[in-house]
Amino acid sequence: MGIILILGVVGDGPAWDDWRHALNQAFLIFPIHALGDGFLELCKNYMVALVFRRYDIESYKHPLASDLLGRHFTALFLVGVAALIINVLIECHFLRRLWQRVERLLDCTYRRELDKLGQLKLVNIQSIFKSCVATGEAVRAENLWLAYRRGYYAVRNVYFSVQRGECFGLLGKNGAGKSTIFKLLTGQLQPDVGQIYFEQPGISYCPQSNPLDPLLTTTECIRFYGRLRGIRDLDPFLDRVLDTYELRPYKDVQVRNLSGGNRRKLTVAVTCCGCTPTVLMDEPTSDMDPVTRDMVYATIEQLLLARRAVVLTSHSVSEIEHLCQRVAVLRAGQVIASDSPQRLKSEHGGYYSVTCFCGPAQQAILSRSLSQRLPGARDLQHYAHSLRFLVRIRSPGSLGDAPLLSELFAILRDVCVNVARFSLSRCRFETVFERILDSSESNGSNGVHKDQQQQDARKDLPSKSPAVGGTLETGYIHCGYEETRT
Repeated sequence: MGIILILGVVGDGPAWDDWRHALNQAFLIFPIHALGDGFLELCKNYMVALVFRRYDIESYKHPLASDLLGRHFTALFLVGVAALIINVLIECHFLRRLWQRVERLLDCTYRRELDKLGQLKLVNIQSIFKSCVATGEAVRAENLWLAYRRGYYAVRNVYFSVQRGECFGLLGKNGAGKSTIFKLLTGQLQPDVGQIYFEQPGISYCPQSNPLDPLLTTTECIRFYGRLRGIRDLDPFLDRVLDTYELRPYKDVQVRNLSGGNRRKLTVAVTCCGCTPTVLMDEPTSDMDPVTRDMVYATIEQLLLARRAVVLTSHSVSEIEHLCQRVAVLRAGQVIASDSPQRLKSEHGGYYSVTCFCGPAQQAILSRSLSQRLPGARDLQHYAHSLRFLVRIRSPGSLGDAPLLSELFAILRDVCVNVARFSLSRCRFETVFERILDSSESNGSNGVHKDQQQQDARKDLPSKSPAVGGTLETGYIHCGYEETRT
C-alpha cells in the first residue's frame, strides 16, 4: 500500500499508472493489502459520488458491485481457501510425508532399508484394539522407526506396552529419544515405520515446556481444562485442585506472573483432571521443590489407583524407581533394557556395597583376607578410616560361585574380627542405570555419525518384522497380497 501511494505522489503519466495498477493487482494476494485497498476504494467511491451529486450526476457504485470490490473479494476468498488447504496439509502431515518420500528417492540405501519395513502395514486395527482390551494394554507401540536428515535415526525399533493402572518410565540421557517418543505418542510426529495403538482415544499430555495461556489466571485455566474434560461440577473440582496443589493464594494471578514451580504445578493439575485413560508426563517435577514433588507423586499414585496408564520421563533415577512398575532404558533412540526396577537391579546390579570402618593397618590385613575368602570382591577403595568394596551375591536356589546373603554375613563376621563395625547396602538404581549404559556402549557406538548410524540401523533392521509373522488376532499386507490369521 505504501509503495503504491509513493508511486502516485512521485510519478505522473500513463507509464506510472500502469505500474501502480500492476502492483495493486499483484499485492491483492496479501489479505492485509486486499482489505486496506478495499476500504480505500469505498472511500474514493463515496467522495467521488458526493462531488458529482452537486452537478446532478449519479456515479455512486454499490459496494458489492463486481467492478468496485469484486477483485478484492475474489482474492480474499482464493487466499483463504489456499491457506485452509495448506493448514490441513500441515496438520495431517502430508507435506512431511511428501518430503520423506523425496528424501528416500535421494538416498537409495535409506530407501531400500525403510521400504522393507514400510511394506508391512497392519490392516486389522479392530483386532488390535480387541487384543489390547484382552491383555489390559492401554498403550502399545510396535516397531517404531523415525529418521532425520536422511539416515540419522532418532528412534530405532522401539517396542513397549503399558497396562491399565501401570506407570511406565522412559529413562535415558539427554538426546536418547525420550521427548521424540512422546512426540510420536501425541501425534506431533509420525513414525516412518511402526504403529501406536491406544485402547481408548483420550489422552492427557504434560510437556516439558509451559503449554498454558500466559494471559489466563489460575482459576480460568482450571475451569477451561475442566470443561474440555467434560467435568460438570466445576466449583467443587476447582476448590479441590486449588487445595491439593496449594494454589489458592494464586487463584487470581495470571500464568505469566506465576513462579516456575507454581506454573509447573498448574500444568500437572490440568493434565491429571478428567478421566482420560492415558496420561503422558514429560519430566513433570522439573523446577519443583521436594514438598511439591511429593504432591505430584501422590497424584500419580491416585491415577494408578483409578486404573489410568501413566507414561513418565524424568532425569531423576530415584523418581523413576519409586513411581514406575516397569522401566525402559533408552540409548541412541533404542531400548537397550526393559523390565521392572527390581529385576533390572538383580540382573545388572546384584551387588552389595560393603564398608568396613578401620584404620590403615587393619585395611592391609583385611584386604588379604578378603582376597582369600571373597575372591569376587571388586572395586576396593581405601580411605583414611574405612575400606569399601563391592561383592555380588546370588539369590536362594540359583547356581553360581557368588555367596548367599547369609553366607556373606558369616564371612564378614569371620574376616572383620578387628574391625569396629561394617555396613551393607544394596546397589542403587543410579549405579544400575550407569552399568546398563556402559555395557551397551561397550557393545556398540553412539550412533551419531550418519554413515555409522546407517550401518548400525541396517544391522538392527529385523530380517523378519514381528508384523510379518502376524499374530492370532492381526493381519497384514505384504508385497501386494493380504494374509489374515484367525
